[in-house]
Amino acid sequence: MSDTIVEAAVADFAAGNFAAVLAAARSPKAKREPDPELLYLGGKAAMRLFRPIDAVGLLQAAAMIAPFENAIWCDLGEAWYMLRQFLAADLAWANVAALAALSPGAFQRHQVARAMSGRQPLNWAGIRAATKRPVRHGWIPDPASAVPDPAERLPLMFWLGEERRGEVCLTISDGPSPDITPLILAALKTRNVHAAFFLVGHSVAGHPELVRQILADGHEIYSNGYTHDVFTNLDEDAIVSELSRTEDLLAQFRPTPTPYPVRLPGGMGWDKPHVHRAIRRWNPDAVLIHWTVDPRDQDGQAFIDVHGDPIREARVRACDVTMNPALGGSIILLHDRRIGTPHANNEYIRTLYQGIVDMIPDARLSAGRLFALQQPAREPPPIEGPTIVVRDETPKPFRVAIVGSCQVTGLADATRRFLPSAETKTWHLGVHPKESDEEILAQLQGYDLIISQTPDWDPHAPLRIGSLLERGLKAVYQPVIAFAGFHPDTIYIRNPGGSMVQGLGTEYHSLIVAAAFALGVPESRVPALFNSFVFSDLGYFEVFEAAKTALMKIFNRSGYDLAPLFDMWLRQVGQFMYTVNHPHILVLASLCRLVLARAGLIDPAAPIPEGITDALASHLIWPTYPPLAKRIGVTGSTTFLSNKATLPAGQPREMPLTDYVSGCYRIYEGLEKDVLRVADVAKACERLSTLVVN
Repeated sequence: MSDTIVEAAVADFAAGNFAAVLAAARSPKAKREPDPELLYLGGKAAMRLFRPIDAVGLLQAAAMIAPFENAIWCDLGEAWYMLRQFLAADLAWANVAALAALSPGAFQRHQVARAMSGRQPLNWAGIRAATKRPVRHGWIPDPASAVPDPAERLPLMFWLGEERRGEVCLTISDGPSPDITPLILAALKTRNVHAAFFLVGHSVAGHPELVRQILADGHEIYSNGYTHDVFTNLDEDAIVSELSRTEDLLAQFRPTPTPYPVRLPGGMGWDKPHVHRAIRRWNPDAVLIHWTVDPRDQDGQAFIDVHGDPIREARVRACDVTMNPALGGSIILLHDRRIGTPHANNEYIRTLYQGIVDMIPDARLSAGRLFALQQPAREPPPIEGPTIVVRDETPKPFRVAIVGSCQVTGLADATRRFLPSAETKTWHLGVHPKESDEEILAQLQGYDLIISQTPDWDPHAPLRIGSLLERGLKAVYQPVIAFAGFHPDTIYIRNPGGSMVQGLGTEYHSLIVAAAFALGVPESRVPALFNSFVFSDLGYFEVFEAAKTALMKIFNRSGYDLAPLFDMWLRQVGQFMYTVNHPHILVLASLCRLVLARAGLIDPAAPIPEGITDALASHLIWPTYPPLAKRIGVTGSTTFLSNKATLPAGQPREMPLTDYVSGCYRIYEGLEKDVLRVADVAKACERLSTLVVN
């Protein structure tokens, strides 16, 4: 019996005919009913021999053996496991309906999505057929429960309706952006798929050419607010301003439509009466546009960070859309937003949108408009009565706030150069600002963009990036750049009360000088300690690569690819840090470009403007010692440049190492005895004590 099955497998399965094995096993020559275990073993061997997979044949085979009791092939767990492996191996030929037939009760669409996450072409029609089931919409927003007055409540649309089951509507929020929008438009064009773009006003103002291209490709454009601030955090006047400023821009490209679809920023505010009142006041024909299907495409970065494969993550999310039982007649939520490094982002966006675009015609659906018929807006009726509301049409400048460290001044000047018409204000939290955190937070409410250097562990809790985002503010996080690779000798020293011991024009001190003073080394002998032997013993030569790795990780966690910039800084500037936390202006300008591009305000390839003030260059500049500089590949020196602000008139900035050591010794002579017994200095003393002969 086993010979019959194996012979059939070898002879017939090369053509992918699963049913042939059972036909051979059940023929009169087989003498008896097939042994289920032998069927299983023979079939499993056969699966390893053929390409392509004939899943229809597998379905037929499964149906034929189903009557046999205890047939191993009928074990759903084993059948699922086997079929999942083979589907993933050759998805171009896989009819996923076979899987649904094998395991109708245990079938989980997210499991199939993961199985479908290879890089082969996908059989979308088969996937859709496998997952067709009665529609049961999940949670649906119900404005009537929060806004009971029908005269005040706006209509809310979350799907196209029963009569439009053969359609879907792609809605794309948060654009336009120069690095994402062209990728989306290219994918849509491959299958002539229509979409509705909900655009952010300040991005429209920065990229009118993208708006023209969206319309030229036949798509719709509507408002997603001017700053994308969540409406729940705004009063009625501010909401009206958000919508009117954006539509004033969009109306330059096409007539204002009616009814007017509005996508609430973040999908929040449908349950707030003041949001309904404000939008109705702005346009009584407005309709809130929610969604039926949300693949959570903007969350892709978190999963890519885990498995490192943007294509896999995109295909999983495209499959999840395809297999959603409520797909017919649905409004699909997607985003025009960067999710990570440029390479990963481009791979992810191309694959995600192409998968969804390919799915629509393959699933016998069409991509329709939000409303079948829309007309240009009618003229508003005249306002009767004594009260006349006059809207201030004076264009308001785009306002940027920058909150963070001593680096905010350089970031602000770079922002002004990239966005000449913007108003920019900075808050340097490291110098104990006069305003409280709460007072600063209140002022930030009126800004169109907040560039924040305050991580979620920052002591200024109300100003942490997470806190700003939770309040619905338009904030973008840019980590402080701190890099010790050029200056491994620098340390902080604190007084017993916790305050910093001020060094020569800076709060930094030389570990070698401090340890030498603590050991009683004569001042004249200290400069000789700045040599390769001491540097090696203190581990200075290993700091550059370790600091580089740490810096890359910090920025990567925030979605920034710093590697090409790091190489550019090193190539164009050499020592691109004046001290551990004072970068050259090229560093701050290129980081500013990254942040503004992430916010959709400028092209990420925009040239860095000339004439940006390098404010930190006037502070103390710490040299890279020659033995270290030689290893790194930059110019080395032992000459410090003094802080201009503390320099007496007529005195040169250049401070030789001998003068630096002398100045530090004068400072340390005035300290209490135990101040220099901090951990770093004590450890260095142990290392140096064996090298110093008194």
